[in-house]
Amino acid sequence: MAEQAQFLVIARILWAFNLKPVPGTSIEDIDTDGRTGFIGGAVRRPKKFNMIFEPRSEKKAQLVSKELGVLHEGFFQKYAGGEDLPVPKWTP
Repeated sequence: MAEQAQFLVIARILWAFNLKPVPGTSIEDIDTDGRTGFIGGAVRRPKKFNMIFEPRSEKKAQLVSKELGVLHEGFFQKYAGGEDLPVPKWTP
């Protein structure tokens, strides 16, 4: 089930955005080697890297903005519990 949810998230990102490297960098600068490009022990994640998420269209940007607002109102406000959680910001 988690794999299906992960697939849907990735598919939606690719549907809505063109992903580009930050100016002055190259996609080749991202370390994807399984030994050096990740951090963590039992739970591993990629090292931090910067990318530009460029909306593929204005309509898709508006839909993402709307869904992020729903997520913020439903999930982040309900489960933040007064803590400072990083809340994603989206400005189309």
